[in-house]
Amino acid sequence: MLLIDQEKSGGYTYVETSKFWKTACKPLPCFAELWWPGYLTKVIKTTIDDKDVVIQLWKGWCQRFLGRWANCPGGMGAEVGIYRAVDEHSPKSQRFVLKNEVKLLDRALHKGRANRRRRVEKFAPLKNLVSELPRDSHPDGEPEGEVWYPYPELNTKLWFKLVNPYTNEVLVETSEQTTYWLTRWMTPDSYREEYKKDHETPAFAADYRLHYTINGVTQRVW
Repeated sequence: MLLIDQEKSGGYTYVETSKFWKTACKPLPCFAELWWPGYLTKVIKTTIDDKDVVIQLWKGWCQRFLGRWANCPGGMGAEVGIYRAVDEHSPKSQRFVLKNEVKLLDRALHKGRANRRRRVEKFAPLKNLVSELPRDSHPDGEPEGEVWYPYPELNTKLWFKLVNPYTNEVLVETSEQTTYWLTRWMTPDSYREEYKKDHETPAFAADYRLHYTINGVTQRVW
């Protein structure tokens, strides 16, 4: 149950979220507050194939769960996600939904005793997201702020590249994939110890330019 796919290309090491991790994250909500300094997000509400969607982008320096797991996604790169907006009148709290999904994962992970501790530890980051979601301010459990959920049923074809603004060279580039969530990062070691030695780089990680397409249509550069 690997969280990342890793490959070496052009002398650098890259990682992407694995198929397993994308499947495990399908029940999880996303929201505009999910970002941090150096790893910015942008939310775009639009339509794809006449369906109302939320496109959420990230770019810059993505921490690997505070550096605790070397096999977790992260590094210098970007993400493109396609989501379905949640009905604002829905009675379900995003925290309530996530807690239920974590309980289901717990049950699946605890079946059988072999490698139990190792499997549970792999999903510790997923559990930690419960405490990081926007707080509910209403006693009836209504969520504060908007959330949205993955939209894999759209079968969107996604592609992106992250470009160095000083040299116009490509730092990270994906293949075109049919997915709701496309990711790719240069690993921290490759970026710090190899790439930065030979390239002028921006002081602020999120200054890299994100070029991306959805279903073959070029979107505005961010």
